[in-house]
This record gives sequence, structure tokens and C-alpha cells, in this order.
Amino acid sequence: MNKTDIVRKVSKKTNFTLDNSAIAVDAFLETISEAMLNGEKITFQNIFTIEPVERAPRVSRNPQTGEPMKVPAKNSYRFRLAEAIKEAINK
Repeated sequence: MNKTDIVRKVSKKTNFTLDNSAIAVDAFLETISEAMLNGEKITFQNIFTIEPVERAPRVSRNPQTGEPMKVPAKNSYRFRLAEAIKEAINK
């Protein structure tokens, strides 16, 4: 499913026009993006959680040469499905 599909489904479920649905979906995605850029945890109860994590620096190996190489620390996000969704998927 892509953004266009989501806009169409939102339009059908809400009886909004496609243009208004696109504005709503864009605003939603922009809000989520801003929250992630600010390092905020995002929770949709009973659906999923997206939380910031800090990855520590580490030493890895170059797969071609086998030489050790330093991987710097970085910020990332972890996505976790809610238990209710996991159970529903695995039924």
C-alpha cells in the first residue's frame, strides 16, 4: 500500500474529497516526521510504537578485506508492533 492508496481509503471512509484526504494524510505524515526529527516517541495504542534509540559506536569488519573498521555512533528509531496486532497477524 502506498500513499495514494491510503488517500483513497481515507476518502472512502470519511467521505472527504480526494484533495481533502490528501491534505489530511500529508498533515499526518508531516506531524510524524517533525516528531521524529525532535527525537520524540510516537505511540498509537494497540497498533505500534516508534521510539528513538542511540546506537553506540562499534568495531566491525570489512567483508571484502576482513580489516576492522570503526562504525560511528548514530541515532535511529525502533518500530514495534503492539501485541494485539502481532496476535491478529499470527492467527
